[in-house]
Amino acid sequence: MKEVIIISSLKKLKERHGTPYAPSMMVHVQRRVMEEQKKRYEMPTIFSPEIDEGLLDTHIAKVENLIISVGGEMIGKDIWGLRTLAYKVKKHESGYYVFYYFDAEPTAPHKIRDALMLKEDVIRHMIVVSEHMPESIEKGDKDATVIGEI
Repeated sequence: MKEVIIISSLKKLKERHGTPYAPSMMVHVQRRVMEEQKKRYEMPTIFSPEIDEGLLDTHIAKVENLIISVGGEMIGKDIWGLRTLAYKVKKHESGYYVFYYFDAEPTAPHKIRDALMLKEDVIRHMIVVSEHMPESIEKGDKDATVIGEI
């Protein structure tokens, strides 16, 4: 479907201008194609240590549902557990570390970031394009708990 739209746009350009390679149109078409491609992201997240360990799974699931609700596809997660922070973050000296790996459109990280900024249980997060994943997640173990591979 996407390729048909681009080809028909190029045919219309050729009819109007005699060439399908009008520079401004090609930039627009390339940008549109790039925006529609999914990328693999990694999102390290630190949850508040004040969360009950029994309720931690529900908080982790809420973030997974958030990723899915913006059109992302979960690849896996890596739960590191309670760790001491290098410095205080929002008056906390420790936090629960969880790494999420997912595929999503380039617009999804902005939506995820905006939603996580409003959650009081998330004290820090960062979304980056993933270049490397732990081996257990690459093998398909979606609930991997691998410590020290990253």
